[in-house]
Amino acid sequence: MVVGLGPVGLAMAAGLAELGHQVVALDEDEARVQALQAGRLPFFEPDLEPLITAGLTASRLRFTRLLDDALELTDAVFLAVGTPALAHGATDLTALHRVADAVADALTHDTMLVIKSTVPVGTAERLRERVAARLAQRGLVCTVPVVSNPEFLREGSAVHDVRSPDRLLAGVGSESEAALLRRIYAPLLARGVPLLIMDTRSAELAKYAANAMLAARISLMNEMASLADATGADIEAVRQALGLDHRIGSAFLQAGAGFGGSCFPKDLSALQQLAAAKGVQVPVIDGVVQTNTRQKQLTVERLFEQPGGRAAWRGRHVAVWGLAFKPHTDDVREAPSLTVIRLLIEAGCTVAAHDPVANANAARALGNLPGVRFGDDALAVLPDADALLLLTEWPVFQSVLPADAARLMRGRVVIDGRNVLDAGRWAAEGLAVRRIGRPDVAAQPRA
Repeated sequence: MVVGLGPVGLAMAAGLAELGHQVVALDEDEARVQALQAGRLPFFEPDLEPLITAGLTASRLRFTRLLDDALELTDAVFLAVGTPALAHGATDLTALHRVADAVADALTHDTMLVIKSTVPVGTAERLRERVAARLAQRGLVCTVPVVSNPEFLREGSAVHDVRSPDRLLAGVGSESEAALLRRIYAPLLARGVPLLIMDTRSAELAKYAANAMLAARISLMNEMASLADATGADIEAVRQALGLDHRIGSAFLQAGAGFGGSCFPKDLSALQQLAAAKGVQVPVIDGVVQTNTRQKQLTVERLFEQPGGRAAWRGRHVAVWGLAFKPHTDDVREAPSLTVIRLLIEAGCTVAAHDPVANANAARALGNLPGVRFGDDALAVLPDADALLLLTEWPVFQSVLPADAARLMRGRVVIDGRNVLDAGRWAAEGLAVRRIGRPDVAAQPRA
């Protein structure tokens, strides 16, 4: 059984069904369950809908809101509920506790609880004690271990990551617990996917460490981009040099407008909270967070560096391309676009924005902020724009003809916050292109 049908839980449920298991997927949202029973996704995730349809067609996957029905004959319950950050940065375990309590109150046989959610170090141990206490209150004698099996799924690539993970982690307390996870993941192990067996605390910390490492690479490259701006170097040339170093590799080295999403920001915050509670200094983590905050502001500062400064942009109109925190998802949680749009509105600008799939989520996140409207396509937001800001590197934006953009825009300024546009082609149409850590490309006079 899989509990929690967000991006992680739904991809896991469909992936486990594809591995040949009988999977019952449970969520308390009735509308979501009904949509999934009909094979419809409640959010955008490439390739997931056909995977769900295949599971339903093969009768290996079904959806329900009824816990008692889902628990029947279940060997393992995967907990994939949300663990968002609280206002002070700590992790909110309310949903995880609620589900674990409900499972403990309904169980009638030995079952293993598998935590897929990202949780603070020590959560598995505490949840095991919590479940054991509730079972004791019922007078039920059965074995209910709690293990950590953190996910490493990327939104936009979740199906690939379920089918072909780099590795699997099993934080367990006994060999029998590890053996059950080996049976569950047997088809993946047979294909050579490594399964690392460790204690639960190490598995929980490994998830945070992985996200912190990746976030640190992004922020370090953004700091290098600032140095490139100051010295006249080109961060793209620097990135290529680093990426070919086998000790470093090419992933997560792109400079840009900063990172967002549901994982990196909240996991870094959780690490800061853990460090503070343990009296441990984490200046690198603190610096990563500070750099990312600054980077989200940098795109707007690039705009205000134009003649006349910030005051000159009051009453101006700005087009924004890209609202999701990265391509191939409709997730706008902690997206740089939200910060940028709020800063533009504070400066007195109006904004027209477009994202291929995230317009609705961005509108909700911004709370119908006055001065912001959303367009149905990339060209629809360009008429009368005094500047264009690209914040998410969707391929569709790179395919727009610069001549079409130049014809529609009133201004001549393009801020490429992801360093993906062919600046020479855009400059040839009379548009000045400013980038992150790369030399500006001045507009060329049009014949």
